[in-house]
Formats: sequence, structure tokens, C-alpha cells
Amino acid sequence: MNDNPRRASALEPEYVVLGLLSQQPSHGYALHHRLQAEFRTLWSIPQNQLYSILKRLEVKGNIIAEKDRSIVGPRRRRYRVTRRGRARLRRWLERPSPMSVRALRVAFLTRLFLALAEDQATAVRILEVQRQALRNGLARFKQDAADFAEASSQERLSLDLRIRQLETAMAWMENVQSELGL
Repeated sequence: MNDNPRRASALEPEYVVLGLLSQQPSHGYALHHRLQAEFRTLWSIPQNQLYSILKRLEVKGNIIAEKDRSIVGPRRRRYRVTRRGRARLRRWLERPSPMSVRALRVAFLTRLFLALAEDQATAVRILEVQRQALRNGLARFKQDAADFAEASSQERLSLDLRIRQLETAMAWMENVQSELGL
């Protein structure tokens, strides 16, 4: 699993699973219900995919599964995050999401809501890191647009779209801050 924020893999659901498990250990079935209840507009993870994610996280040492002896009937596995998993989650929380609409909608909002469950200061920091990344990206695209003033229509229109997307994302970030009282 690559932790590079520029790649689509930054949208992989391992992080939301780590985030929920870092809040409280859980069985897979209960975790799936919680995921659906709290993140249904961001993530659509079938139960069988969730168990695959849990297995990958366990193999990598990010979580540990323990047999739950308190339940009558078939023994269930209760998952909890390891120190390594918490460190991985912390690194992911503290870096900005890629500058695409999908990444902002899925990865950034996941980061923000997981951070809000932890503490408001972390959420404010995540919001500011993302804003700064958007500002930097916007400045870079505006400079590219100035440098390519004589470029083909295709190049100019492509840059114009990226600039407008980032400007819209910046305005949306203001709305996020206001709505969440950050």
C-alpha cells in the first residue's frame, strides 16, 4: 500500500477503517454497520471488502485481531489498532489530499471527520494544511497559465478548468469551516 498522497491509492479505504478502529475496537460486522452509518455518503464498502481490508491491515501489522471470548456461540474476532497502525493513521491525517474533486470529497472529508472525533485542534490543523495545499496548487496553475499564454487552446482551457476547480474548492473550504464552526 502506497502512502503517496499524489496517487489514487490515497483514496483507499484502509484509512477510514483505521480511523474508526482507533476510536474503538470492534468486530467486523459492527464496524461495517458503523462505517455505513457514519460514512455512507463517502464510502461504499461491501462487507466482504471490509474483511479483506481488515486482513491486509492485520498482515501489515496495523491492527491486531483477538478472539472475543465473551460472546456465546461462534467466536468473533475483535480488531484493534496497533501502535504502528496509529502512526500510519497519524501520517495520513496530517498530509493534504490530492487536488481533485474526488479526493477532496472522499479523502479530505474522511480526514476531517475522523479528526473531529478526536479533537477540534487536529481538525483545524487538517483544514489549514489542505487550504495551504490548495493555495499552492492554485498559484502554480495560475503561473502555468501565464507561462502558456501563447499555448494551444487545449492547454489554456485545461489550465483554466483546473484553476476554476481550485477556486471553487477554496470557496467550499470556507463553507466547511463555517458549517463545522472551525
